[in-house]
Amino acid sequence: MEPNAKPLIRASIVVIMLFQVAALFSRQYLNRELVGSGYDATVAKHLSYLVVPIISLVLMWPIVSENKEPLRLLLHRPKSWTKMIVAAIGVGFALRIVWWSCVFSLTSFGLLETARPGQAIDLSYYFACPPINVLILTVIVMSIFTPLTEEIISRGLILGAMSLRDPRLAVAISAALFAVLHQPSAIPSAFVFGVFAAVQLLHHRNLWAPIISHGTYNLLITLDWECLHAIWLPEKPAASAVLFGIGILLVGLTSAAVAIWLVAFFKPGAD
Repeated sequence: MEPNAKPLIRASIVVIMLFQVAALFSRQYLNRELVGSGYDATVAKHLSYLVVPIISLVLMWPIVSENKEPLRLLLHRPKSWTKMIVAAIGVGFALRIVWWSCVFSLTSFGLLETARPGQAIDLSYYFACPPINVLILTVIVMSIFTPLTEEIISRGLILGAMSLRDPRLAVAISAALFAVLHQPSAIPSAFVFGVFAAVQLLHHRNLWAPIISHGTYNLLITLDWECLHAIWLPEKPAASAVLFGIGILLVGLTSAAVAIWLVAFFKPGAD
């Protein structure tokens, strides 16, 4: 994307970040109050997130109001809903496969926690989801409210406010600002996703693509966290584990290549 004569979004990035921090602190306070009132920890965690878009909208209303037209343009109807949705879902799936391949390959190579000799645990897994009402709440918050809120702020407002800068610098900075608002263990994967989502926006000039990819990615996270219970702890020197890791790494590299192609080169046409 060529630098514009003026930024797409007229806003202070520092102010936007401060408003996000304020909303997240409010969420943490409400979460503690709900847990203290006897709510299940998972229910409290997701119910408390619902204040984030509300507080963010209230605090950022002057910014949103001033930038209604550019935000509306970023949420315009794409040339092809079908192709854009399929491509965006593909990006979300591919990036989640990359994450899983990193975990398995690093474990195989002994770079993550491994078992002591004689204490290896073979791969075992089972599915056990929480009660349906908890699962529905988790999916709604993680796959709808979170992507909408975070993409409009991180890719719409923050990246849009940096449109005068070099696109590569804007992508890196916006992804870093997106990542630091996550838990420390999630910062690397959040940064990588932030880079892909930023390139999606710059390539398609449409927020719906990163929103859908974000929703897909978070849906898979939800299934990982809430329904899939797996354990695998190989011994560090095990040759079979290393071979398995090489195979998984190749799968991850292939998935990364697919995600790059879908984000940078795939151009949905008309239905």
